[in-house]
Amino acid sequence: MSAIEQRKVQRELLQPFTQEDLEWRVQASGEFNGKVWARIIAYVTNRAIQQRLDDVVGMMNWKNEFLPLPNSVGNGAMCGISIKFGDEWITKFDGADNTNIESTKGGLSGSMKRAAVQWGIGRYLYEVKAHYAECIDEQTYRSLKRHERDAYEKAKTKIGKVFYWKAPPLNTKYLPKKHLGIETYKTIKKLIKETGSKEDDICSKYGVDDLKDLYVDEAGDLTTKLLKIKNRQQEERDADTRAK
Repeated sequence: MSAIEQRKVQRELLQPFTQEDLEWRVQASGEFNGKVWARIIAYVTNRAIQQRLDDVVGMMNWKNEFLPLPNSVGNGAMCGISIKFGDEWITKFDGADNTNIESTKGGLSGSMKRAAVQWGIGRYLYEVKAHYAECIDEQTYRSLKRHERDAYEKAKTKIGKVFYWKAPPLNTKYLPKKHLGIETYKTIKKLIKETGSKEDDICSKYGVDDLKDLYVDEAGDLTTKLLKIKNRQQEERDADTRAK
């Protein structure tokens, strides 16, 4: 696999997931002034990780394996995710302790999620700060219509008080990126022509086959760089004119 193809793989593995591919868990909860609160964090599901690998490298070009954690570390599992690059398999490992609920399954699941992060899958979620969920008590929950209840999860505080919570929508910066629009595409094509830049080199750098495949943030970055080149070239021309 060429360096360009590797950049394409890396680019796609790093892409954010949809909100539907994420799950939330309560990190901490309590009660203040008679109201329950819950701090929650997001994580990507193993199903979504598997689908991402299938989509990016193909079902036959990745595999996983599990090993027990060293005794000196604790009870849990290590997961290695391997991706085939050309004729070579490259493996990245990480591990996780067994969990309190479904301990073995939890350890396997957790280790695979951590191994996926080693490949950049879902790594951006470490940048997502903990959110505070919308919490309601049991009486309020029971007053909701059936379809409204579906949005809530059940939980308990440390002292055993039952409450229901739902996650807020994620900031758009942590959701799948959109491709550039036609006007931005035309602007970039014009700047490339004006600056004498090479389109193939630009596509290679960003890991795309065509400029139309750029995401909005990548297009913004490229536009800024091309404008700087254009301005520098104009300054050089002006300096040459004054020197004559």
